Amino acid sequence: MKLSTKYPGEYFNHWIAMFATNNSELNEAIIKDHIEMYKSFEGEEEFTELKLEIKDIIDNGDLHKFVKVAKNYGLKKVRNKDLMVMVELITSQ
Repeated sequence: MKLSTKYPGEYFNHWIAMFATNNSELNEAIIKDHIEMYKSFEGEEEFTELKLEIKDIIDNGDLHKFVKVAKNYGLKKVRNKDLMVMVELITSQ
């Protein structure tokens, strides 16, 4: 099943696209800055939807599938553990 079918809101896909557009490195400080930027651009309601979708992604064991998504957006060095740090920081907000 395509990720866009399984997760039709595509919140995490959009998050990754925005992150890749604005950042070339993955570290905790940059992710935290991006969280604040995302909230200011998209709003708290959208951020809540992102967190709910991430919960579903984790529950379904699909996080590793988003490594390819991130690489397609230009984050060539991203690994599953990088995405895990990202989602942990997002969901802790």
